[in-house]
Amino acid sequence: MVWAMVLPNGLMSFRILQRQFKSPVYIDLLSKSVVPICKRNYGNNYWFQQDNSRIHTAKVVKEWMINAHFPVIQWPARSADINIMENIWKMLEDIIYNISPIISVDELKKEIEKAFFRLNTTKRPVLINLYETFRHFNLLNVIERKGNQINI
Repeated sequence: MVWAMVLPNGLMSFRILQRQFKSPVYIDLLSKSVVPICKRNYGNNYWFQQDNSRIHTAKVVKEWMINAHFPVIQWPARSADINIMENIWKMLEDIIYNISPIISVDELKKEIEKAFFRLNTTKRPVLINLYETFRHFNLLNVIERKGNQINI
């Protein structure tokens, strides 16, 4: 499994996870990777966005976020899955599957790493634009409409 995040400056961080992605693994990832990256880049002036997947909304994860003073955007229950990660997954998929057939897990991991490096080095303006577009239009509309359908 691959986990990733993108910062407003267009840089991405990712992890290839070797085990099942359950709440303790997610909390470990948040505390050891996400919090340090966010604090290094934004001090205490940031908000974390995630969708409403079960792992993100698990009671133990919510409790950790409260205790860690981890600022996360609260999504409406029926929120549309509109975040730039869907676009980024597609970009990564296009890069990875545009090469010759991948025949092993190790080869796939290497291609994933190369694809993230490529996006970080050549597509930052695109990622910044995606971030700004979603930030200023889609996110506000979803929150204002309480997750109901929006006209884009």
